[in-house]
Amino acid sequence: MKLSQKGLEEYILNLESVSEIEKLLLSMVHQSYELNHIIPNIEMLMYKMFCSPISTKEQRSEDNTNLLKGNLFAAKQMQLPLSVYDSLLQTVGVTQKKKHFKKIVKYIQEHEPSDRIPQQLIDKIVSIGIV
Repeated sequence: MKLSQKGLEEYILNLESVSEIEKLLLSMVHQSYELNHIIPNIEMLMYKMFCSPISTKEQRSEDNTNLLKGNLFAAKQMQLPLSVYDSLLQTVGVTQKKKHFKKIVKYIQEHEPSDRIPQQLIDKIVSIGIV
């Protein structure tokens, strides 16, 4: 569903919270992916899908050594596009979640052949890991 300019203006008028309007405007200005006209904040949504397990806490506690337990993508044993890793690393760099950083790196180690990972992505991993 797309909003026309008038529809968006009406939506903003109906928002009661000033902070909600500010967030919406920031989102509109700073989002660059094509999908953002369909799914706002696609990078954060993708990050949450990657880092939030689909299993329950009880299921994960049975095997607490496996960081990827319940990971939607690991369950499918799939390689992700390199730009997805870049986006995940950028997002974790902002959110500063050490456990999520470890999950991303672990996923890359387990699901990507080393010759597929470009030096630029390795440099990003190192720079975020140092902070």
